Amino acid sequence: MLMPVRRHRLSLGSRRPYHLLGRRGSVGSAGNGGGGGGDDGGNGGGDGEPSYAATVMDLGPAAYWRLDDTGGAGSSVALDQTGDYDASYVNLASENYGQAGPLIGQASAAVELDGVDDHIDTGVASVGTGLFAGSGEAFSVTGFAKLTPGDGGTVIAKAEGSLALRVFQLFVQDGGPVVVLRGSDTAFAVNAADGAWHHYMITWDGSTATFTFDGQQQGAVSVGTAEDTPGQRILLGARSNGTAFFLRGLLSEWAIFDRMLSANERDLLWQRSGRA
Repeated sequence: MLMPVRRHRLSLGSRRPYHLLGRRGSVGSAGNGGGGGGDDGGNGGGDGEPSYAATVMDLGPAAYWRLDDTGGAGSSVALDQTGDYDASYVNLASENYGQAGPLIGQASAAVELDGVDDHIDTGVASVGTGLFAGSGEAFSVTGFAKLTPGDGGTVIAKAEGSLALRVFQLFVQDGGPVVVLRGSDTAFAVNAADGAWHHYMITWDGSTATFTFDGQQQGAVSVGTAEDTPGQRILLGARSNGTAFFLRGLLSEWAIFDRMLSANERDLLWQRSGRA
């Protein structure tokens, strides 16, 4: 299994904004190029406006997988834009990479998972100080998924089989998203499997959790009392360390923050996607 490569990451106060650095190719601005745009309409950002990727980086993620890697058959690397948590693509075929992504008017790509055994394994049980590095630590998780009717499965998780013991999971079942937090699940009445890209965000400040879907806050997430399970790794597209409830669908632009993003920051990400 690929283990994370640790590199020094500058604080927000000591580095130039990401949209001025262009760490990986043409991600500087929305509305003025970059190739590989989204596939199903919407309004691009204004000329010179920072792109979605630049905005994510300017907000200081603990990890950020764009999932725009070229890949290849078998396992390959899912680059983390922070340089700290490169992950592994597991079981993807070469044709699963480079699918049209969700962002409008800017560079965007995605990976397609088959619902059988494809997934992305971060190789770690915690990211930064968030996503249950401790049960009370704040975090935000955000990204895009595209499912057609009948598709479903785990979008992102740090979870084993028993619901009562699942620390964190976002999955889609019967067309709707469900969030599990510390052994308690909350279902939301929105259509997540309609053949369109949708933007997901779960935020947690250590006591209160919320779920936002396509820029609209859907309500509170119930929180149980399950303790952290250090043996469970953080995965995209599966749970139970890559053995169960695989996702059939497409994923793109997944980021984890070790703080709760503010309402203004959540709105900004949605606006910068070009889909608002």
